[in-house]
Amino acid sequence: PTASAGYGSWPPEGTVTRYYLGPNGSLAATRPARGTSVSFRPNPAARPATDLSASANAWAASPPYDWTTVAADNGIAFETAPFATMTTVVGPASLDLSLRSSAVETYLQVTVTEVRPGATEEEYITSGFLASSNRTLAKGSTALDPVPTYLGRDREALARGRYTLVRIPIDPIAHVFRPGTRLRIVVSAPGGDRPEWAFATPKTADKILDTVALGPAGSSLVLNMVSAVAAPAAMPVCGALRGEPCRAYQPLGNQH
Repeated sequence: PTASAGYGSWPPEGTVTRYYLGPNGSLAATRPARGTSVSFRPNPAARPATDLSASANAWAASPPYDWTTVAADNGIAFETAPFATMTTVVGPASLDLSLRSSAVETYLQVTVTEVRPGATEEEYITSGFLASSNRTLAKGSTALDPVPTYLGRDREALARGRYTLVRIPIDPIAHVFRPGTRLRIVVSAPGGDRPEWAFATPKTADKILDTVALGPAGSSLVLNMVSAVAAPAAMPVCGALRGEPCRAYQPLGNQH
């Protein structure tokens, strides 16, 4: 590593920060003034199940990732404005979706990426996953760290035609965003972002429509911002960080 930081607690002491999902794929610290919504069709068959061939070595220094993009209609994306200063995120995170679906259960993945200056490349940071029926949280869950019980007795169908709060736990982040980069989230069906995990997500054939509410009472991303880590100002080449593949940046259908 070119820099390191140590903390005496987990999550580290920091500033719990909420970014609101807004129109045209915006992700901002202020609530959108107007309520609206955006829809997509989650389809696990629209991408390869993994981002590395079965014959490749996931533990190599630089595995030959094939990290594919999400098709415009099969996901939605939101991103911040370019960071003006070095910004460090450490700890678990939560995507709090106000969700309505044409199905009683939908399977969701949220992927956190870094968009590079010039918006031609993005780098993988981490993901989170949840079946909407597993949204009941255990005691001790926090704004930053939702912990589903995953108990059969707690499974609950979505009410048709009504928005429901679904909090997707995001695997812990430890990332420095340098000036000029942007934080992006992509919401889709599970799959395509891990070298070996292949999710047994039921087929949808593009027949399920998921709708996310935006606006004053809409959806948001919760992160833990810590004091700046003394990382080098020079940005690593996209894909050079271990376990963080790089792909061409592609706007999704809601980003216009």
